[in-house]
Amino acid sequence: LWNYVSLALWLRICESIHLQSPSEISVSPGQTVALECAVANVTADKVNMNWIRQSPGQKPEGVLFFKIDLSIYRAPGIPERYVPSRDASNKKFLLTIRDVQEGDDSIYFCFAFYTEGVQTWGEGTRVRVLSEYESGCSQEEIATGFATLTCLVSGFFPGYIDVLWRQDCQTQAQGVRTGLVALGEDKTYSVSSYLTVPANEWGSGASYSCVVKHESLPSREPLLPDPRGPVRFNLPHIPPSSTPSTAPTPLLSCFSGGGGEGSSLGWGQS
Repeated sequence: LWNYVSLALWLRICESIHLQSPSEISVSPGQTVALECAVANVTADKVNMNWIRQSPGQKPEGVLFFKIDLSIYRAPGIPERYVPSRDASNKKFLLTIRDVQEGDDSIYFCFAFYTEGVQTWGEGTRVRVLSEYESGCSQEEIATGFATLTCLVSGFFPGYIDVLWRQDCQTQAQGVRTGLVALGEDKTYSVSSYLTVPANEWGSGASYSCVVKHESLPSREPLLPDPRGPVRFNLPHIPPSSTPSTAPTPLLSCFSGGGGEGSSLGWGQS
């Protein structure tokens, strides 16, 4: 009897498995982002869908409850630009966030509650809102070899930070290596991130940027380098703080290899 009950429970759980996508997405303020949760082996009109989010270092909080009858219950403080929807034919639920703002940066989970009583979670979607701080660089042409751009950030607290790379305003995932956040003796944190660029791309005239987001940094527009000049890193002014250890100190360097005799690499300040 116990084996029969266990098998029946296992089958009910398997029927309720659903997938959430994408696993991670980067978006700029003002844009629209759509999160998807797909159910399997059950009709969508028998599913109540909850959306929950959890910001780094914070407790999970409810976003909204989307009922079977399509009624919407938003949690206090959640604006109407959070819009749920249901695609019954494809067994999918969507959460659309319009006019994205910095406060929308979080991990979002779908939580399905079926009429039969089964409850399951999605895997979560990390929504990164890129706007806090950006430093840019342009490159001079290197005929052969490779280039490795290095972004070093130190002296920040707390230890949660996002370091991303862009090529011509497009977020890059290939060739990116970001180390672990390290705690220093002064109780502040540091991290290094690297972008390796193939020689043919290095000489293509593209613009590369290291994007850093931390709660201690003020919002500002991206800084765009001059793609025609030598290698430059443009650092925006970071306002002084009464607690110096809370503001990151970005240190950026550019390494090139395999350029051959006669290659040169210059630094400039705009």
